[in-house]
Amino acid sequence: MTIPLRPGGIFLALWFALAAALPLIAAESAPGASPDEEAERLVEQLGHQKFAAREAAARRLLSIGLPAFAPLRQAAQHSDAEIRYRAADLLSELRQRDFQRRLHAFAANLDGTEEYDLPGWSEFQKVVGDSREARELFVQMQTEEPRLMQAFGEGPKPAGELLEVRCGQLLQRYGLQEQTPISLGSAAAIIFLAGREEVPLSDTAAGSIYRVCVEQSVAANVTGGAYQDILRNVLSSWIRRGPNSSSDYQKLALAMQYDLDAGLAPAVEILEQAGHPPHLRQQAMVAAAKFGNEQHVPLLERYLTDETEYGRRQLGDGADAPTQMRDVALAALIALTDQDFADYGMQHVTTAPTFIFIPWSCAFENNEARQKALEQWRASRAKAK
Repeated sequence: MTIPLRPGGIFLALWFALAAALPLIAAESAPGASPDEEAERLVEQLGHQKFAAREAAARRLLSIGLPAFAPLRQAAQHSDAEIRYRAADLLSELRQRDFQRRLHAFAANLDGTEEYDLPGWSEFQKVVGDSREARELFVQMQTEEPRLMQAFGEGPKPAGELLEVRCGQLLQRYGLQEQTPISLGSAAAIIFLAGREEVPLSDTAAGSIYRVCVEQSVAANVTGGAYQDILRNVLSSWIRRGPNSSSDYQKLALAMQYDLDAGLAPAVEILEQAGHPPHLRQQAMVAAAKFGNEQHVPLLERYLTDETEYGRRQLGDGADAPTQMRDVALAALIALTDQDFADYGMQHVTTAPTFIFIPWSCAFENNEARQKALEQWRASRAKAK
């Protein structure tokens, strides 16, 4: 049953409704106030006792946009818990809106020179240059890995922490039988950050980067297409990054697979330093043969006395022969100086377009044949001098 209100009751109902609306009206508009001043006033209303007033203040602060950023940042330290919570939430939303605005402007101006202060663009531009294709790929990186790129903008430590998480996710993904191909934007962002010396990277995480580098989305674009040169530069940065025990071998393999001469510097560094395991030394020798020149001959000659065994070659009679490091060094020298393996009694060496030759195939049938080849090398070098 509906109970009719008395005339005085109607007046009171209208008065209470108007009183409840007054904070909302105040929150929505402040004639004559600058955006900064209005934002400072609205921040206090985030702690208003009425929920509707708090919501109205929040909406108005979002509509003010960036001028509200400084007052909200101060409010994030407010003594009132409600104001702190709402200010932090609004700051996050304003950051996201501002980022999307700048990214859309950047994407719409691919032929321009404006940077729009996007995290990572300055560093990315130094690696790959400023071109329409570079900007297109950078937009894909920001779109596919926004958290990772934002973390890079915050500093090396947060970037390293999030990159570690992403690499862990990738390792789990690679363990699945059915894998969704990684997008080019994600792959480019991950490899780009991995190539930054200032971003900390564990051995475990570094070991997963190679898998990203040979993903189909990357391989197809490194060997052809509009982004070929850009991706080659990004991959080269990763290859040149300082020594890492779990990824140096893979970096050299990657350099040779994609014919990136960035692999020469780490190969030389490995060969110049003692203590590296045999498998890494022989990989460095092959890389030096592929990318080096005459000035690298003395470096490889150091290993002509290294009798360390690594791998074995099957002989025709069913027996096998051990491959020594000096066998690999000699093969690298022959390849580097554009000579024929057969001229040194090494016709058994298996050649390959990508890796020049297969290290384990360099073994001699016996030590006499090895010594004869080594003496022939020394004689040829003495004659050349």
